[in-house]
Amino acid sequence: MILSTIIFCCLISLLIIDLFIFQLPDELILILLIIFIYNMLNQMNIIFILSGICSLVIGLLAYFYGFLRFKTKVFGIGDLKFLFVSGISFNLEDAILYILLASSLALLYSIIILVLKKIKVEKVAFGAFLSLSYIILNTYTYYID
Repeated sequence: MILSTIIFCCLISLLIIDLFIFQLPDELILILLIIFIYNMLNQMNIIFILSGICSLVIGLLAYFYGFLRFKTKVFGIGDLKFLFVSGISFNLEDAILYILLASSLALLYSIIILVLKKIKVEKVAFGAFLSLSYIILNTYTYYID
């Protein structure tokens, strides 16, 4: 229960910090990494590291595709680190759903800002949507299982 509270506090902190200053502090990501590895070792299920690697590979592909296509960074290294660390706590199917949910929420946010304010969205805090997606997906799987 205490670990869940720490995870939730870290995720909310990451969400707020990324929304306002577009950075994901390494200290919070490291705390999450330690907790997720602890949980993974307690469950004796090393297969979760595969989903973390899968999340990282998908993130790297998107990063390099965006760089080649748009000649600029589409998201930061902090987002990649957070994507890997949070991906560790999901199985492979949930990790893919997690990335899809975060991307969909970020797209929805961008469209709403574009329609309501009629301004072009220059920068989106993707780490905030990763945090929000993690909270949504964990809450959903907790109450379904």
